[in-house]
Amino acid sequence: MNGALIARLWRGEHDLHDTFWRYVIAYGLIVNIATSIAFVTLVTSGHPVAAAVIGYGVSIPYNVFAIVAVWRSAGRYQGMQSTSAFMRVVAILWMGMLTIT
Repeated sequence: MNGALIARLWRGEHDLHDTFWRYVIAYGLIVNIATSIAFVTLVTSGHPVAAAVIGYGVSIPYNVFAIVAVWRSAGRYQGMQSTSAFMRVVAILWMGMLTIT
């Protein structure tokens, strides 16, 4: 992701559906699986501090970023309000589930 895209996502200026499906559902899953694997690998190899930094220091900021991006994009959405409300709720639940598992 380049800086301009990150800024557009953060401000909620990116398409809601793309923000939700790509950055919350798909990339959120990838980021959280990768950091979980790194966490387990580092813990089992005797590096618990590095494991915590990678496991939580990468996934949690990404998860918060993705939720904010969806939340703000949903606020600008011109379609059905039930769609934007649904995506807000699912983004929080999905990222929350990925964070604690």
